Amino acid sequence: MEETSKYLLHAINDTPTRWNSSYLAWTRLILIKEFILDLNATLELQSDADSKKDARRLKEIMLTKDEWKLIQDLLQVLGPIEEVTTFLGGSFYVTHSIMNRLIKQLMQKFTPDIEEPDTTNFDNYEDAFINHEEVSSQHNNIN
Repeated sequence: MEETSKYLLHAINDTPTRWNSSYLAWTRLILIKEFILDLNATLELQSDADSKKDARRLKEIMLTKDEWKLIQDLLQVLGPIEEVTTFLGGSFYVTHSIMNRLIKQLMQKFTPDIEEPDTTNFDNYEDAFINHEEVSSQHNNIN
């Protein structure tokens, strides 16, 4: 029985009160994606009525390529967050001291790298309207 259990993967149910369950369910779904696609193809080739019915039902709920891609993209974003929440949730000691560091690490991971710094000078508010006035006068001259 233990040998078989190594190879059997069961569905992970999504629990609305625990967002990590969605992450875990989607991770499992991506893991078994190829088996699902193979099952769909196999059922469509069968001739018995039950298999045909199952094939139609599976086709109705089958994810599109874009939906599969979306799930993979979501896993990339949610993975680090899941690691942090699992770590904090499994701790048996005070986690406040480490929480700030973990949040900073998440922020660094998700903050986009800016190659060129923004050189907008908001201190000189008059300059912001000069171009607008020039454009307006040019537009009025054309009309």
